[in-house]
Amino acid sequence: MNRKSLQFRAIACCLSIGLVIAESANAGVVVSVEGNIARADIALGGTPENPQYTANVSFTFDSAIGLSAENLNITAQIIDPSDPALQARLPDGNLVSVPSNFPVLISVNPLLAGGFEFLGAAYVDIYTTNLSYTGNSPYRLYKASTGAMFTDLTEDVIPGSIRCRSRTGGFSDFLIVVDLRSPREAAEDKFAFLNARLLDAAIEPAARGAMQRDLEESYEEFLEGDYEDAREELDDLELRVTAVAGTALPNRWRAGGDLDNIAGSLESSAASLDFNLRQLEDEDEDEDEEG
Repeated sequence: MNRKSLQFRAIACCLSIGLVIAESANAGVVVSVEGNIARADIALGGTPENPQYTANVSFTFDSAIGLSAENLNITAQIIDPSDPALQARLPDGNLVSVPSNFPVLISVNPLLAGGFEFLGAAYVDIYTTNLSYTGNSPYRLYKASTGAMFTDLTEDVIPGSIRCRSRTGGFSDFLIVVDLRSPREAAEDKFAFLNARLLDAAIEPAARGAMQRDLEESYEEFLEGDYEDAREELDDLELRVTAVAGTALPNRWRAGGDLDNIAGSLESSAASLDFNLRQLEDEDEDEDEEG
């Protein structure tokens, strides 16, 4: 495996039962919790009867403590897509932008006093009718810690207006963006991120070595254009992350963000990388059919 080229590019059983509905601190967001799923209905701008921007957001947890509408503290706001401070947080100002017909920043900043925490990766689903689906949709779901750079965590983009899905190992800011980068460029960035993430000293050495081998083999297949095998090797990495999470690999996030949920980060990034590899695989199949 060409590890040097990769490095060179590097950059809770749920305790909430029943249905609880509460107004968020943001008047445009109504949050409900049922079992291990939190849902937020967002309506911003316009009038209460005819809001300008709407979205339905859900967060699904495999294992969480202190999950409640109040503790999650979900807010949303209309932002200026041309704001230089915002653009500086996007990976490529020329190819990645915030759509003017859905300039909405969704933030999840769990209250420290609420004791909220979760294990592994949370599943995120954002649906809005403000955006229309087309084939090879350029819409992506990006995430960032407060004030930090946004990264692509898209796991799927589904028609019916636009529904973006991803996983996350932590919170706080989410954006739907227009991403005009090629799937190959996006995949290169995610390989580099995963490679850098596996260098974390908190990972037990034997587990790190095994996961690095999985990633290296996937990257080699990617370079050779064998995207099906690259995805299979990536599957092996995801299975290994799941197997050692909580023992050889830290896998807990809690309000305050003082714990590094490496397992959740690896799982979400691997799933997003698989999305790009699937795109590349589909492109090859289309070319073969045309040929």
